[in-house]
Amino acid sequence: MNQDSIVLIAIGSFLLIGLITDVIAKKTAIPRVTILVCVGVVLGPQVLNVIPSIVEEQFDWLTSIALVMVGFLLGGKLTSDTFLRLGAPLFWISLAEALTTAVLVTLALTLAGLDWKLSLVLGCIGAATAAEVAFQSVIDVGANNRFSNLLLAIVALDDVWSLIIFSVGIALAAAGTGFESFIHAGKELVGGVALGVGLGVPAAYITGRLKPGEPVLVEALAVVFICSGLAQWLEVSFLLAAISMGAVIANIAKHHDQPFHAIENVEWPFLLLFFILAGALLELDSIGVIALATGVYTLARIAGKWSGAFAGASISGVDAKTKKWVGVALMPQAGAAIGMALVAGQFLPDYEQILLQIVIASTLIFELIGPILTSVALKKNS
Repeated sequence: MNQDSIVLIAIGSFLLIGLITDVIAKKTAIPRVTILVCVGVVLGPQVLNVIPSIVEEQFDWLTSIALVMVGFLLGGKLTSDTFLRLGAPLFWISLAEALTTAVLVTLALTLAGLDWKLSLVLGCIGAATAAEVAFQSVIDVGANNRFSNLLLAIVALDDVWSLIIFSVGIALAAAGTGFESFIHAGKELVGGVALGVGLGVPAAYITGRLKPGEPVLVEALAVVFICSGLAQWLEVSFLLAAISMGAVIANIAKHHDQPFHAIENVEWPFLLLFFILAGALLELDSIGVIALATGVYTLARIAGKWSGAFAGASISGVDAKTKKWVGVALMPQAGAAIGMALVAGQFLPDYEQILLQIVIASTLIFELIGPILTSVALKKNS
């Protein structure tokens, strides 16, 4: 059997598994994301080891496409109307939870005995929230209210803040390498935004002409795939590029009635494959190797997300229920954190292994409990 056949059979099998998870999720109230990650762990090399290596090798491009779709949809939430409606809460909650998490994780790990450079980088990584998990949780719960809209907008803006924080943190931690780290950070940040704007402006005017009111599916897929490919080629943040592109189109394309709904019809199969492969690639052995550091990181991140979001919500004057639950909804951590860890390892080679071990181990924990907590928060505010 050739490699193409193996990949196609595996993808078909994963999609069927996705249908089964829908049934299980409805009967048990366990989020689909958590079930898919667990399925990936069981099928992966840690347990049954039945996923062919050629399939696992597809994870990088699949991640890019899945996250670009999510970023594109989240960017569509960052419209001028959204900022006018959610302005102060959106700004203060997203900024406060990201900064507070970075500071608390850094301090906690430093007090636990880790080198300050390693602690700083882990703190900055901890600020990121898994956009794809939060987005899918909103769909699974069927939430469409002020809280869910605020959550999605916060997650989109959170990716911007976390990337800025990470860029500054890695530059400070790797100061001994000169300006190389600053150049890399600047390219990731500025390049991602520039690419998103550069693609978003023409797309806003061109799309939606064949079918008045909304772009057809082919148009939507075209801009997503082009954005994903160019971001990888230029080595800039594809998530930030997608968010920027989505925001630009949503704000400029006034002739669109439903500019992003076309993508929503096809993004789930890509996310399904992403979550299964993400679970398969998680290394369970990492938890036992650096258990103390992982525990400190996990608890500090939970405290930072909740307290920071609570503080931001208090400053912006939102209702008591939102104050209590918005931080809980921001717990998911996934692929973006591992990606940041890989980048950080290039600048801090002495800490590369322990950095990856802590992030991978904590990601396993947050991928299992994060979707559950987000779903609970959404249901409490329905």
